[in-house]
Amino acid sequence: MLPALDTQTGLLPLGRYEATLEAIKQNYVDAPQFQASTTRAEIWQHFESATTGIRSVVPVICV
Repeated sequence: MLPALDTQTGLLPLGRYEATLEAIKQNYVDAPQFQASTTRAEIWQHFESATTGIRSVVPVICV
């Protein structure tokens, strides 16, 4: 489960969290509070592209 972002810093609390890539995208790219972002969708697309490229060479266990 993904925790809420810290209200003062806007960051995830320190730690490791288990989540699907879809859950991460829903919470930190597509969520209503990020709708005005001009960069999140593009950054996510680059992340997905890089991850796909890496997976074509080696197994990816965690990100």
